[in-house]
Amino acid sequence: MQSLKSSDKQLKDLPVDKYSKAVSDGDLAKTKAKLESMGHKVTVCNTAEDATKLLGSLIPDGASLGAGASITLEEIGFIDYLKNRTNIKNYRSIANELQGKNDWPGAAEARRQGMCADFFFSSVSAISQTGEIVGADLTGTRIGAWAYTAKNLVLVSGTNKIVPTYDEALKRLHNYQLPLESARCRIAYKNEGSQIANIAVIATGNPYSKDRVHVVFVKGSYGY
Repeated sequence: MQSLKSSDKQLKDLPVDKYSKAVSDGDLAKTKAKLESMGHKVTVCNTAEDATKLLGSLIPDGASLGAGASITLEEIGFIDYLKNRTNIKNYRSIANELQGKNDWPGAAEARRQGMCADFFFSSVSAISQTGEIVGADLTGTRIGAWAYTAKNLVLVSGTNKIVPTYDEALKRLHNYQLPLESARCRIAYKNEGSQIANIAVIATGNPYSKDRVHVVFVKGSYGY
C-alpha cells in the first residue's frame, strides 16, 4: 500500500491512518462475537503462516475450489500454497493457464465453474462491528460466488479491514480501497484505473446453511 501511495499522485489525500491500521483485540473480539451471533463461523489467526495452514487444512483431497483476485490471499502466502497443492481441482489455476494460452472463453468458463466449487476463497472490502461483510469488484469474479453458488465461502481479512459501522464499511470501500486498486491497475494494466460495478453485502447468516460463510481474520494489516 505504501509503495502504491508514493508512486501515484492521485493518492495524496488517501485516508491511510483511518483505514490501514489493525484494530485492537477488543474490537476484534466484538466483531467476531457479532458475526458468530449471525450464524457465521469465525476463526482468528495470529500470523499469516497460521492462516495459510488453516486454509489449506479446510480443503480435503479431491475437492474443487475457486478463488477471487486478492492481495490479502497473496500476502499471507495462500496463493503460493495452492500452486503446490496437486490433489485438488483448482479452477483459479485452470483459468490462469487458459488465459496464458490466450483462451479467454475457456478461462471465463473455468472461473464460472469456480463460482460453484466446493470452496471459494476471497477477501473483503470491509467488515463492520455491526456484522455486515462488504465486498466489491468490476467483473463479478470476486463476489459472484458469495450469495449462494459456492458450497463453502471462506473470506479472509486482515484486522485492518474492521470498521465500526456499515456506513463506514462503504466509505472504506469507496474512499480507500477503490483508489488503491485503481492505482494498482494503472501500474499493472496501463489504464485509467478500476471502478466498482458490483457490490455484495452479507448482512446476516443463512439459517438454512449455518457456517457456510467462514470468516478468517489474520491479525495485522493485510491487503487494502
